[in-house]
Amino acid sequence: MRFTLLGIVLAFSYQANAFERCAVQEVNTSQKFFIDIQTQLLSTSRRLMTTDLFKTKRIPVIVHVIEEEVSKEVINDQIDVMNNSFALTGFRFELEKINFVNTTRWQNIDYGNATERDMKTTLRMGDSATLNVYILPSLGQILGWATFPWEYSIKPIMDGVVIAKDTLPGGAMPPFNEGATLTHEVGHWMGLFHTFQGGCFGNGDEVEDTPAQAYPTSGCPIGQNSCMNDSRPDAVNNYMDYSDDACMTEFSQGQVLRMTSSFTTYRKSLNTSLSSILN
Repeated sequence: MRFTLLGIVLAFSYQANAFERCAVQEVNTSQKFFIDIQTQLLSTSRRLMTTDLFKTKRIPVIVHVIEEEVSKEVINDQIDVMNNSFALTGFRFELEKINFVNTTRWQNIDYGNATERDMKTTLRMGDSATLNVYILPSLGQILGWATFPWEYSIKPIMDGVVIAKDTLPGGAMPPFNEGATLTHEVGHWMGLFHTFQGGCFGNGDEVEDTPAQAYPTSGCPIGQNSCMNDSRPDAVNNYMDYSDDACMTEFSQGQVLRMTSSFTTYRKSLNTSLSSILN
């Protein structure tokens, strides 16, 4: 579960292994930028341990629905799924606006391309702590992607999460149509990495209580252990794996601390008191 730096692309498919699952770019862990990120998060984590870590932190959500109509009921269902997923983390997502955009202008969107930049330049709202979600009819072989919190200072206009419409609750992409794709991508937006990053060796996802994992999970093989050097079974129920939506049920305590540290460090000013963030 090794550290990755640039935005995550999650590529779930209609059938397991039919499409490319993920395109990630890992960084060399000896690079100064990586070390600086880890040092900042460690410092924030130590401060958070002296506060009420699980006090509710409210995150405003702007949903942009591109080209095809999605009902308000489905969007509300998706927000409910996400809040249920994050219920034990101290984060709560509050829908502030649904922005319906009837255009085919961004049909050729792909992760990081000029079309994505044009879309986000046109539509993005709010500050670093505002979650912008872009729902498109199709992303080709990809189900969604997200940016990391520390990228905001470099390219703020690109911040947010992009998902395919059929990953919403009741969508046409079983077994990935129960809303877990957005939960997974928001995990990245909050600073988490895939549970399987780095495989069986190294620091993995920089979270101590997630077991080492050799590869992404397909289906829901409870009890699977892909790393002989780690006696713990793979975290196939974790939202940051690639299991079926119905299989995803949890974040670890270490992931909760990392998300809170990332949010505090990169999505709120370091000069802002913790008491004003945790309200």
